[in-house]
Amino acid sequence: MTLVLGGRLSWWDFDNTTYTPSVARTGNSNDNIDGEFTPFVGLVYDINQ
Repeated sequence: MTLVLGGRLSWWDFDNTTYTPSVARTGNSNDNIDGEFTPFVGLVYDINQ
């Protein structure tokens, strides 16, 4: 059995504006992540051994 460790850094931005015909702008939302670390852990088992 082998233990596998790893991780990932994430950057993303989200901007959204909702328009309707009767109103120029009805809603605005945004969000972002700057350098968030997500750890990963796994086990690998070789069934042929």
